[in-house]
Amino acid sequence: MSREDKMPLATLTTNLPDEKFPSDFNKAFSEFLAVLFNKPAANFVLLVDPGRRFTIGGTTEPAVMLVIKSVGSYNETSNIEYSKKISDYVKETLGVGNDRCVIHFQAIEAYEVGKHGTTLKEFLKK
Repeated sequence: MSREDKMPLATLTTNLPDEKFPSDFNKAFSEFLAVLFNKPAANFVLLVDPGRRFTIGGTTEPAVMLVIKSVGSYNETSNIEYSKKISDYVKETLGVGNDRCVIHFQAIEAYEVGKHGTTLKEFLKK
């Protein structure tokens, strides 16, 4: 599967209100993640879910949970670099410290993603 064939799915959930996000956050964060994961920004699916009732460690201080599902992107070593760079981006952009930023890297298979009325695996065979 080539770089162009991968379609990462990212969900950022936070207790921050929507007003705390820069107006171009989705575009800028997608582009940041595309560079980090070496994938086209056009292939990223990003859902930002602000204003949620959300706690880490029992407190409601500003916090972020990011789940990134992707085909063929993760390993024990690269996830360390990804965590650092994503946490730094979240701190710089949203003001949430890395102690309040949880990231879940979830490896998925191409047959687990639907696109164009079929699975990504079948779509890529065409």
